[in-house]
Amino acid sequence: MAIFLLCGGDMIVKIEIYKPLKNIGMSTRIMARRVYGQFTEVKEEYFHTHLEEIDTYLEEIFDEYAEDHNSASLLASLHIIAKVKGISHITEKTGMTRQGIQHALSSQGNPTFDSVNSIMNALGYHLVPKKLDSNNQAHINQDM
Repeated sequence: MAIFLLCGGDMIVKIEIYKPLKNIGMSTRIMARRVYGQFTEVKEEYFHTHLEEIDTYLEEIFDEYAEDHNSASLLASLHIIAKVKGISHITEKTGMTRQGIQHALSSQGNPTFDSVNSIMNALGYHLVPKKLDSNNQAHINQDM
């Protein structure tokens, strides 16, 4: 039997595949399929047990945002880290309400720069400029 976790969108589906019976031929039968959980729940659970990987994850999501400009993805990823670090802790540090933080870090959120900076500070980080390499700079100049 083989077990696969397939990611599609925000869902993770667990599929168990059993060896085909000899008289069925080469086709494989899918015996069980169930939703394992939301992908964001799996990420959050992972970071609860791997706190040392949060720094690298934050670098990666900001690098991805610099390339694809997908603010909804960036905010959703920051929301995961905020939940791992504790929303209550962030409310105390920022002075924002729990609902304000939840909304700012939702895919529909449109937080101000000050809000993002405050949340990042509460998480123990600050926003710093990072010089673009010459290939990225040429691409940006062409877009203007």
